[in-house]
Amino acid sequence: MGIQSREVRELLDQFRRERRLGKRLALSAMVLSTEFDNRRYGLDVARWVRQGLIGQLGICNGPAAHTSGEPADLAWFRRITHGTHVKVHPGLVAWALPTLGDVLRQARDWLDGGADGLLFWDPNAKVKDGAYWPAMSRMGHVEEVRARLVVGTPPPFAAFIHGAGDEPASRWSAWSGF
Repeated sequence: MGIQSREVRELLDQFRRERRLGKRLALSAMVLSTEFDNRRYGLDVARWVRQGLIGQLGICNGPAAHTSGEPADLAWFRRITHGTHVKVHPGLVAWALPTLGDVLRQARDWLDGGADGLLFWDPNAKVKDGAYWPAMSRMGHVEEVRARLVVGTPPPFAAFIHGAGDEPASRWSAWSGF
């Protein structure tokens, strides 16, 4: 991404100037969870940050057979972004999530560890588990995460609409926008 990231950064800056936008457009990159894994695949994340190419980092912390399997090294990410405006968002892969309590504990630990927010990959994978979505949609609110850990997770609830009149409803109906 070295040369390409610089080219993309230049295109975004040019677009901003042409449109006379005041704020610099952020370039986000989804990266692997550790310095070792990123370097192994030629991703020099620290250099991107130093050179001001990136505005946000999403940490892919999901199951991947090609990586070390180590959890997100938030200390390393905070170290390389210290003193910059780069935001760090560790990620959870919705279809591979453990229990909701484990997810809440992980979110709390990341937010306490300096994460600027959280990233959810494929959040619709948990739509049928009514306990997940209310909690996941509020994960950026650290005090709510803490409160949920104290009071416990909400019971699952989901109401599924199977049709309206003679029209069947499904995930892929014309009503869904696809």
